[in-house]
Amino acid sequence: MTKRRKQAQKAKKTDEPAPHPMAAPKPRFRILRNHPPLAAAALIVMAICIAYSNSLSGEFIFDDLHSIPYNPTIRRLSRLDLVFSPPGEGVAVQNRPVVNLTLAINYALGGLRPSGYHLFNLGIHIVSALALFGIVRRTLLLPKFSDRFGSHSLAYAVPVALLWALHPLNTEAVTYIIQRTESLFSMFYLLTLYFCIRGHGSEGRQHWQWYGAAIAACLAGMGSKEAMVTAPVMVLLYDRVFVAGSWKEVFRRRWGLYAGLAATWLLLALILARASGARGGAAGFGFGMTWWEYARTQFWAICRYLRLTFWPAGFIVHYGTWIARTPAEIIPYAVVVAALAGGTLAAYFRWPWVGFLGTWFFVVLAPSSSIVPLVTQTVAEKRMYLPLAAIVTLVVFSAAAVGRRLLGLSALPEAVRRSRARAWAISATAVCSLVLGVLTLLRNHDYRSPLAIWDDPTRKRPDSAGAYLSRAAAYENLGEWDLEIADCNKALELLPNYADVYLNRGNAYLGKGDPNRAIADFTRAIELRPNYAQAYVNRGNAYADKGDNEAALADYSKALEINPLLAEAFNNRGLIYGQAGDYQRALEEYSRALAINPDHIEAHANRAVLLIAAGEFALAQSDLRALKRLGADGPLKQIQKLLAETQTAPNKP
Repeated sequence: MTKRRKQAQKAKKTDEPAPHPMAAPKPRFRILRNHPPLAAAALIVMAICIAYSNSLSGEFIFDDLHSIPYNPTIRRLSRLDLVFSPPGEGVAVQNRPVVNLTLAINYALGGLRPSGYHLFNLGIHIVSALALFGIVRRTLLLPKFSDRFGSHSLAYAVPVALLWALHPLNTEAVTYIIQRTESLFSMFYLLTLYFCIRGHGSEGRQHWQWYGAAIAACLAGMGSKEAMVTAPVMVLLYDRVFVAGSWKEVFRRRWGLYAGLAATWLLLALILARASGARGGAAGFGFGMTWWEYARTQFWAICRYLRLTFWPAGFIVHYGTWIARTPAEIIPYAVVVAALAGGTLAAYFRWPWVGFLGTWFFVVLAPSSSIVPLVTQTVAEKRMYLPLAAIVTLVVFSAAAVGRRLLGLSALPEAVRRSRARAWAISATAVCSLVLGVLTLLRNHDYRSPLAIWDDPTRKRPDSAGAYLSRAAAYENLGEWDLEIADCNKALELLPNYADVYLNRGNAYLGKGDPNRAIADFTRAIELRPNYAQAYVNRGNAYADKGDNEAALADYSKALEINPLLAEAFNNRGLIYGQAGDYQRALEEYSRALAINPDHIEAHANRAVLLIAAGEFALAQSDLRALKRLGADGPLKQIQKLLAETQTAPNKP
């Protein structure tokens, strides 16, 4: 720059009037105005937060209880050996150590307050929506599509992410806390693909940083749910359809990436090998359902999912173990599924991107909707969480194509057609988002209490044993023993060998003060599932109620032999030792219970009483502080009264 030009610029600056003190401030949110993708992401996040604003107050329901309040492996985040060894017996976190880790993080941050777990689930959903937004946008910026779609990438990516994120079909995976098993693996699935896309468009060191992130996300997904097994395959197919010109190019240029993604299967294989490939009687062959019974039911299930996609009404949180048996329940739906599968294959010859979306739908559903029986639920709406993304994407692009064709038939000037196309797109997205968001709000309202959410499927699916069992558990929390027994009886009519139902009915009989009938039900549960540790604990409680302490001790010890992390069993064994006058042993049992679960209110109270009786007032204070921290006002006041009486009592000679 010349000297004269510098002087002219300096003079121009000095001639500018100084801003008036009352002048309007610079516009806020300039960063959003200058960065449209960031503004679009902010819009998506805001819409999700509004749609799920009433989901944070829901309580723990059914499967949540075994995976969170009754899960001893999440109590101490520092004990990663426990955190990465989630409980078995068909609990939702079995074989899913990464899910268990997220629950341990939740517990470390907020204990057992459900709102924190709901907020975490909402965060997972937001990240998933943003990843989907990024996938669509970045795909349209690839060389194959940039000439046609590059300048309109946001116009497609925003509707896809918004409509998917706000669709009420996703509420089960977001609002039902433990169904984060579905949303979490889906988040890692989407992130794996997104990071690979970013890597495809990068060079040098950054190129492999993105691929490393993709492999890490895939590895985390393998530890979240078994359905992640298909992720490396879909990433490979994406590369071939959208990026590379041939299979040879795919493997020549990115063989290291696919070797790394394939290596993540080793983690899944290790997890399944440790669990002998089963999920505690909840999934796999040999649990009373053949592969063909399950497979033929999936024709109806897939059509049901599609119906809920396009007509989102009549959601059911639990379909039970229904099996399609008659030709009318199988053939029409099999024809529809076969037609869709055939259309997916045919699309590769003319519209490969359509073929990819169809393949995404079927492949992601395959682990849960093919031939491997999931015997506790043959149909589950949560399974559509990730496949739904493919359908929404197809609908958005198809609608845009139809709109362009209709506008192309008019004689309007090009500028007018573009303006109208933009107005139609914005209006359609806004209306659909509003409708879906309202439906999501309404569906979230159903989760306001355990009883509210389980009343619904017992009406819509009266053949679902699981729905009756779940409502029975809700009645148990309310102390409605007769209603619980009635629901358990109905469940047993539908599924006579359901061990969990016998456990719940036994709890109801014990609550009613009938230990003999409770023992009979707990024994039946143990016969059906010999390693049912909780059934041994509950039967021990029934024996203790009868005064048979020897039998109670035997059952508590058997339960601990099966599962050494049952704090309840240690506490209850301590009670029996205390009644027998073996106070030292009782103290040891209470301490072992608290080592597993530092928030076990009863163990703190029992240990405090024994310490006060032994005159160890200073040691008892730690338990009193723990009871105060846990908000156990009732036990705390009683023990404080006992402490005061003991300290003021005259010394006996």
